[in-house]
Amino acid sequence: MTITAREPDPVSHRSRHDLVQAIQTPTHFLPALALSACALFISTGAQAQVKPEIANCVELKDEAIVAQAEMCSAHVGCVYVLNVQKTCAQATGYLERLQTAIGEGTRTFFGSYRKEVTPDAIFTAALGSDEHASVRSLDAIPTSQLRSQDVATKVRDVGTGDTLSGNWNGGWVYYGRTQDGKADGIGTRIFANGEIQRGQFRRGNVYGAGEILYRNGARYIGDFAGIGGNQRWGQGAYIYKNGTKQEGSFSDGEIVSGTTYRPDGKVSEKGNYDKAGKLSFGQRFDTEGVPTVVNVRLEQEAAARAAAAAEQQRKLDEQQRKLDEAQHQREAAAQAEQRRREAAAQAEQQFRASLQTLNPGQLFARADELSAQGDGARAREVQRALMSRFPNHPLAATAARQMAGESGASPAPAEPSGLAGRSTASTTASQVSLADCAPERDAVVARWRANDSTEENIKRQLANVLADVNSADRARAMKNLEQYQQIALKGSTPYPPLVFSVCMLKVRLARLAAAPSVAGDTSGGLPSTAVAASPGARGRLSGQTCEAMKQTVMATRVPPNASVTASTETVMFMTKTVLDMIAGDCPTDGTTPAQIEAERQERQRQYTAAESACNAVQSGGRRCVARAHVPSTAVAKPPVTESAEGGSSNGYDPRTGLCWGRSCYDNSPSSSGGGARTAR
Repeated sequence: MTITAREPDPVSHRSRHDLVQAIQTPTHFLPALALSACALFISTGAQAQVKPEIANCVELKDEAIVAQAEMCSAHVGCVYVLNVQKTCAQATGYLERLQTAIGEGTRTFFGSYRKEVTPDAIFTAALGSDEHASVRSLDAIPTSQLRSQDVATKVRDVGTGDTLSGNWNGGWVYYGRTQDGKADGIGTRIFANGEIQRGQFRRGNVYGAGEILYRNGARYIGDFAGIGGNQRWGQGAYIYKNGTKQEGSFSDGEIVSGTTYRPDGKVSEKGNYDKAGKLSFGQRFDTEGVPTVVNVRLEQEAAARAAAAAEQQRKLDEQQRKLDEAQHQREAAAQAEQRRREAAAQAEQQFRASLQTLNPGQLFARADELSAQGDGARAREVQRALMSRFPNHPLAATAARQMAGESGASPAPAEPSGLAGRSTASTTASQVSLADCAPERDAVVARWRANDSTEENIKRQLANVLADVNSADRARAMKNLEQYQQIALKGSTPYPPLVFSVCMLKVRLARLAAAPSVAGDTSGGLPSTAVAASPGARGRLSGQTCEAMKQTVMATRVPPNASVTASTETVMFMTKTVLDMIAGDCPTDGTTPAQIEAERQERQRQYTAAESACNAVQSGGRRCVARAHVPSTAVAKPPVTESAEGGSSNGYDPRTGLCWGRSCYDNSPSSSGGGARTAR
C-alpha cells in the first residue's frame, strides 16, 4: 500500500472548520462537499512516509487493521508516531489504540460522524503504549491531572485547525491556531522523533499551560516560559519514565520547590531544590513515611567546620612532629658530641700512653705524621718525649735539630746576580746527600748487613734511593712521603729502609721549599738579594709583605682575551702567591693548623694541575712559568722601604712574585720551622 501523507501549505488555506461553515449549498451537493473537504485535508504541503520495516509488517495487512493503517498513512503526525514504534507488534498496538481513541469519529456540520485522525487521538494512542505506562497515572498528583484534562479539552475543541511544518529537530508538523505563519494559540506539535507538544503556543513555541510527551518516555504537565518558550517554568509536574513524579514550582527546566513522589505514589521528599534538582532544604521520607530533615547549607557549613578543624589538627600535628624531630636532632647531636668527647678523651689517653710505650723510631715517625697533619704542638710533644726517654739515640738528635729549626742540610750557596745563576743555585741547593740522614742510613745499612747483603749491593741500593729522591719533583716527593709514612707506621717497629726513605724525602722537600723560585722572574735585572716570597729557612714574612701579596691576589685578573698560556700562567702566579703566603706564616684570622695545611694541599693541587695543563699545550721545549699577564697598573704597588746603605729600594714585587731585602721578613724566625711549602 502507498503510505505517504502530505499536508497543506500553512499560509495557503484556512481551517477546515472555517471552510465548512462558509459553504452554503443545497442539500443535494452534500456528498460532493464532503469529498471536497477530504481533498482539502490532504492537499500539498508537509509529507511523511512510513518506514519500510513498519510498512511491510504482515500484521498491518490484516483486514481488521488495514483501514486504520491507511487512515494513519494519510496523516503526517500519525506517521511520525507510527515510525518510532520499534516492532510490528508495537505498531499494531499503536494503530489499535488510535482506532479506540477515534471512536465514532468527529460529528460533522450535517449531524453525521466522520472517522478521522486528530491530534488528540494521536496523543492518547501514544500515551497508551507500554513505554509510557508509568507516566499515564496521575492519581498521586490530582492537580496536575485536572490541568492535563483541561489541556486535552482545549485541543479537542480546536481540532486539526491550521497545519504548519518544518525541518527542525528532524522534522515536525503542527495542528492548531496560527498567526502570521506561526503557531499561536491552542495547538499540537508532533516531531518525527515521537515527541508531542500540546497546549498554549506563542510565536511558534509552547508558552503558557501545556503538556509534553517526551521521546525518552517522560511527561510534563504545567506552565512553559523562558526565552522563546519551551522551558518548564512555573507550576507543573514532571513524571519520569520510571514513574517518579515531581510536582511544584519549576524554573529554567528544573524544579525549585515542591514534592517528589515514588512510583508507588508515596512522598519521598519535599522542600526546596538546588539548580541541579537536588533537595537542599526540606524533608526526606523513607518507605515507611518517617521524615528526615535536610539542610544542605547547614551540612555544608558543618562539613566546612569539620574540614577546618581537621586542617588545624593537621597543622598542630605537623608542628608537633617538627618539634619532636628537632628535639630528636638535639638529642642525637648531644649524644654525638658526647661520643666525640669520649673518643677525644680516649685518643688523648692513648696518645699519652704511647709517649711511654713507643720505641724511638715509632716516636720519630709519629712526630712527622702529626707535623704533616698540622698539629705542631703535639709533634713537638712527641719529639720532647723522644729526647727525654732516649737522649742518646741518633733520632733524638735529629728531633732536637728539627725543634731548633735546623734541617740538617748544608747552607745554600750564595745567590748569583744573574737569572741563570739563580736557577742553577736553586737546583743545586735542593739536592739531598746520604749524609743528610746519617742515623737512618746507618740503621738501614745495619739491617741489610744483618740480612747478608754484600757491600756492593748496599751501595747500589743507597745510590738508587738517593737518585730517586733527588729526581722527584715536589708533587711526586709529597706523594711518596705520604705512602712511605703510612707503610712504615703499620708495624710495631718501623721498617728501617722506609724510615730512611722518609727522612730523605723530608729533606728533599725542605730543600725544594727553601730554594729560590725564579720561574716567574721577568724583571731582567733584580738585585742579587732577591729571593722567592717563601720564607724557607729565612723566617716569617713581615706583615707589610703579607698585605702586599694579599692585595696582589685580589687585584690580579685573567685578561678577557688572553691566550691559553697567558691565562694559565696568570692562574699559576695567583696560586703560587697564596702558597707563599701560607709558607710565610701570614696571618690567618684564627684558622687552625689543620685547616691551613688542608688549604695548602688544595692550592698545591691546583697549581700542579694548572702547570700540567699549561705545559701540555706548549711546543719547542718551552715550559710554563708563574707570571701575571696584566698591565702594571692592574696590581698593587709594592711596599718600598729605604735600606740602611743609602736609599736602595727593597720589598715585595707583585709583578714578579719575588721579594728582596730584609724588609720582607720579621727579625725573628718562624717557630714552626718555615711552615708549609711553596708551589715550586
